[in-house]
Amino acid sequence: MTRRFSWLCATLLGSLLLAPIPVAAAPLTPEANYRKALDYQAAYPGESWTIKNLGYALLALGKGDEAARAFRLYLYDEPRDPGGWTGLGYSLAAANRPAEAVEAFLKGEGLQPGSADPNQMGYLYRLLGRTDDAVAWFDRSLARDPRDLQALLGKAYAYGEAKRTEEAAAAFRAALEADPARGDYVSLGYALGTLGRFDEAEGAFQAGLDRGQEPFPLLLGLGYARMGQKRFPEAAEAFRKARALRPEDPEAAAKLGYAAGAAGLHQEALEAFLTVRRVAPEQCPWTSLGYAFQALGRYPEAAEAFEEAVRKSPDDPEPLKGLGYTRLSQGKTGEALTAFQRLLTLRPDGESYAALGRALGERKVPGEAAEAFRRGLALAPGNPNLAEGLARALAASRNPKAAREALRILLGLDPARGERVARELGLKP
Repeated sequence: MTRRFSWLCATLLGSLLLAPIPVAAAPLTPEANYRKALDYQAAYPGESWTIKNLGYALLALGKGDEAARAFRLYLYDEPRDPGGWTGLGYSLAAANRPAEAVEAFLKGEGLQPGSADPNQMGYLYRLLGRTDDAVAWFDRSLARDPRDLQALLGKAYAYGEAKRTEEAAAAFRAALEADPARGDYVSLGYALGTLGRFDEAEGAFQAGLDRGQEPFPLLLGLGYARMGQKRFPEAAEAFRKARALRPEDPEAAAKLGYAAGAAGLHQEALEAFLTVRRVAPEQCPWTSLGYAFQALGRYPEAAEAFEEAVRKSPDDPEPLKGLGYTRLSQGKTGEALTAFQRLLTLRPDGESYAALGRALGERKVPGEAAEAFRRGLALAPGNPNLAEGLARALAASRNPKAAREALRILLGLDPARGERVARELGLKP
């Protein structure tokens, strides 16, 4: 008995050792799944489940419209299957038909509450611009898991797209508290900057850098936050670091140009703007390029840049202003007057009248210059440039009484400047 038992055990053990070890089959590719679905349809003609199977196979291939047609055919026979409506919803979403996708998901939800993915629904409502509905669905996800990063970020983006920036910033903060490693420091920083809270924005961008997130967008954001605080040299430093990562990136080059120009680093600003013109001429900030040339006394090139800006944006007053002052610096008073007169048609404010008045003064028509300054001062009574221009024009027109009245206005706005101008004109207010 014992010998027989031993022989049986040995035989069983040997068969186990010789048997092939089962290996898990590799998952089918989407293409293989699609072929398999077609085979099922051929093998079981008229069976609705094969059509549903085909819908999922087409969806996996990214063929949303074709998948939607398959699911609609399936639902014709099985209208009360929530899975069919869910499949149709995903297919329509893949086909970029969000309104129809929402309708399909809601039908499935009506048949089986909880069948619709709340985050998917929130995303679709975002596409439709229905912020409150999007937030409501994201909140469903958060009711299940308060730390669901996809829902927290979806809610934040929904608020941001609706310009509800305070709520967006709060939601981005909540996402960072839930998952500091994967939260969106960049979007939080820009939301805070939009609210004028640039010091907090700087902290958000720096925190992202400290966390080791992708540095390039965070360095651009850091520069933006420092620009908002008027810390132009430090902003330029952040943009330089961004450019070191991507030397040919036009956005980084342009932002370095703005910061360097504001910091008085005109040569660096010019080189940055020239980089933009070289690598992405369609993005070149022609007006800023003109001011960079102007600051370095390169007036012909400045004029060319301003003229190009005017050609590209004929309704923008800023390049006309830059062009006019450049022409004055070149002694081309007639061309300056033409630019300033056109400027006034676009922006009839005190600054534009001051520019016109200066050009008329240089053209030796002080009476007309005084009238321009007077009109400007009526629009901007607190502008000392207009008051000084008026005083000088009236003095040149040999009208000392009126010039003294203008000087009194200037003294009220800027006493030190008023006294200096009075001495230069030889007038006692």
